[in-house]
Amino acid sequence: MPLESTIYLDESGNDGPNYISAQDPFYVLGGWIVPDRKIVDATVLMERFRQAHSSQTFDLKFKMFRRRPYLLCELMTKLGEIGLVPMFVLAEKRYCIAGKIVETFLDPYYSSKLRGHFGVDLEAKREIANTLYERLPTSVLNEFAASYREPSQTGFESVLSRVVASCREHVNAEVAELMLGSEDRLGDIAAAELHAVDAFGKGSATINAPCLISMAMLIEQLGRKHDISPQRIVHDEQGPYQTDFARIFQSFLSAPEEHRFQLEGMDVPFGAIRNINTLEFQKSEQQPLVQAADLLAGSIAHVAKKLVGEESLHVQESELAMFAFLPMYVPQLRLANPVCSERMLKRIGGAIREKMGISETDESSNSHAEQTRWTSTLPPGDMIPLLPARGSAAKPKGHPDHRIKIDLPFYSIANEDRELVLLLPPDVSMAQTQRDQRMYLLWTDKALAEGFLSDQDWVGHSVVEFGPPELDEFIELLRQGSQWTDWVYFQFPQPHGHMPIKRLADDLERVWQRSKRLFQTGLASEVYRQHEFDGEMVYSALMGTGDYVAIRISDGLRGSGDTREEALGDLQKTIGDASSVGQ
Repeated sequence: MPLESTIYLDESGNDGPNYISAQDPFYVLGGWIVPDRKIVDATVLMERFRQAHSSQTFDLKFKMFRRRPYLLCELMTKLGEIGLVPMFVLAEKRYCIAGKIVETFLDPYYSSKLRGHFGVDLEAKREIANTLYERLPTSVLNEFAASYREPSQTGFESVLSRVVASCREHVNAEVAELMLGSEDRLGDIAAAELHAVDAFGKGSATINAPCLISMAMLIEQLGRKHDISPQRIVHDEQGPYQTDFARIFQSFLSAPEEHRFQLEGMDVPFGAIRNINTLEFQKSEQQPLVQAADLLAGSIAHVAKKLVGEESLHVQESELAMFAFLPMYVPQLRLANPVCSERMLKRIGGAIREKMGISETDESSNSHAEQTRWTSTLPPGDMIPLLPARGSAAKPKGHPDHRIKIDLPFYSIANEDRELVLLLPPDVSMAQTQRDQRMYLLWTDKALAEGFLSDQDWVGHSVVEFGPPELDEFIELLRQGSQWTDWVYFQFPQPHGHMPIKRLADDLERVWQRSKRLFQTGLASEVYRQHEFDGEMVYSALMGTGDYVAIRISDGLRGSGDTREEALGDLQKTIGDASSVGQ
């Protein structure tokens, strides 16, 4: 039976509608899940802590303990021992500005260049937001944030021009062109933002509002999974925004279940709140458990600020980081939503690993990453970026490039049931061979495949083709085949060599998934371009590695470069060299 619980919340880094803050680069909404039967025990514990360490005040704040983090670690340990569970939403303000640029100028409802699927491809939006976070100058991000505080068509026109120019210079031409897709609808975008303020008040334009909704969604999910039975949320007083936040919360209580939308790149898994009864606001000096939430939120903000500034954590701060970020690493429970850049997530993970003595490649460390993948701000490691920034795959001098090129379609040999033939050594049975003695055969030249088959006495077999339409089937066949062998062999019997079958399946799936996502979201029109050289068809593409290729369709001649223009120029040179050799 899930415990009836109250969630006590407080915040750190509250700058209202101001997303620009060098002093407070993070906004944190943190708190404790308190089983109702433990409220008295927790309140008594907090009172004893106050009397022991700050008896002259009735409102404990993190800043009182900034230089005594060991006391906060002791307190959090004791709160945990009596059954309290921490949770938080961590918003990196610079990343949130980048995310807001994506939400504003790359909304498929207003953009002529995007399809509706882009709106639900959170990984794509997070990828672009992270690129803007890393590549755009702070002055451009700040200019957008200032414009967003007072939305108007004129203001958006001015800042869009700056964002587009900066994307061309620091990111790539493709992202810049995508931004221009909303150029004709800036008046409508500004009107929509103003309508939200009219409907929910100025509080809806603050970073606090989406973080409060995100926190409510975390709590709602715990309730729907019957991990707890959340009765109410108790939040520190919110001054002029308190009425606005109450109105926003009420809208979720009365919303239809099918209602859906995204906020700041955050996943909103439910359209309505059905498991939380009320949102209350109480003065922190009158509620010790709200003070406990302040101590948690302040601890998270303090450590996060040092990490993003690449400052070293002293021993006690490392211990505090373990306690503060613990909700990110609890298996099976979603207790945290870090809305942060990839860089910041890596630093949090690095601090935890260092404290635990785990190397970056350790399996247990990787399992932590798997458990918290849902919080990621970037595509997971098995996804190829859709719109990587120019030069993002640059390698140090002397670093080998191990990429290989395999042209579709593939050809193989299959029986009447389209089961691929598994080649064994001569005159032995399947049971007499080991995995490394068996292999599947693949060709990129149909004539070679047909020539090999004609030399065999196999009845009911034929050469089968696997092009783009059959790629999903082909990947599945490779995965099924991996239970029998570790290898595929290309261009048999020519000496092109072996390749691990699982690696081939994984690489093909990653490339294929990128292609499908590009077309589903509408990004393909920017990534792939068609040209004509001397009457022949040429295609150019932005690769997942951040560089460009150009291909002449008639013979597969290729060029490459750091820009599309360089790739096309390299192809022209290659064509010229080939013509000279032919003469």
